[in-house]
Amino acid sequence: MKTDQETDRTLIERLKELNCLLKISKLLARHDVDLQLILQQTVDILPKAFQKPGQTCARIIYQNCEYVTANFHPGPEGLREPIRINRRTAGFVEVYFLGKNKELRADSFLAEEQTLLSAIADQIGMVISKKEAELSLRRAMDQLEENSRQLENKNVALKELLYQIQGERENYIRSMRRQIEESVLPALNRILQNPKADTDIFAYARIASEALGELSASSAFRENRKTAHLSPREMEICRMIKQGLSTKEICSLLGLSIQTVEKHRYNIRKKLGIAGEKINLAVFLRNL
Repeated sequence: MKTDQETDRTLIERLKELNCLLKISKLLARHDVDLQLILQQTVDILPKAFQKPGQTCARIIYQNCEYVTANFHPGPEGLREPIRINRRTAGFVEVYFLGKNKELRADSFLAEEQTLLSAIADQIGMVISKKEAELSLRRAMDQLEENSRQLENKNVALKELLYQIQGERENYIRSMRRQIEESVLPALNRILQNPKADTDIFAYARIASEALGELSASSAFRENRKTAHLSPREMEICRMIKQGLSTKEICSLLGLSIQTVEKHRYNIRKKLGIAGEKINLAVFLRNL
């Protein structure tokens, strides 16, 4: 049966262990402290929980790094508990007695101290696992942000390239339209207006004129919102009006009656929003 003195001594030891466990638990729960500092401070707290704090040293080994008390010196009498992370051993927590050999006894370390060290090793393992997860998440977020920046830069470059391509396309269309309207179509119109032109040549010239007229109209007027809703025939007539051809000449080239061309002209003016206004249609079309 234990004496009162032994009971008091036992209670004191348990209080020291509980106080140590509480301090380490608070330390391990901090999010504003990096892992290296946590492990070093844990080592510094550990000896205070043991029977002979002044003759006890401690060490934590993790990832080929050692965190030791100022008086650390491994001796023959010690305790060692593994730090496990996801069932793998990632390091160790060690406590050694620094007393002289003649002071070594079987009770240099109590069973409760072994249990305490095991609990602390478990807590360290959980904290390291959490810190590793946070680090992995942070790295993943950093990589995601970097990928996002790279993607944004690529999108900007792609937009610039598309803008450049669009500009080159528009320049090409304008150049092609100008060549058709200023060089090719006038030459074909001269053939079509020549009463002495060969029948076959006249037919080919008319086909070519119509085809090139439609091409020019589609590239020229489709670019403008005001003319986007014009029909192909109306765009073809717009192109001829723009060239300065009269209604009679348009009728001759397209094989249409005067009434039909006049109706097309009216519909064109209506769709362009200038019906009933004293605006020259040819001048209006050239200014689009």
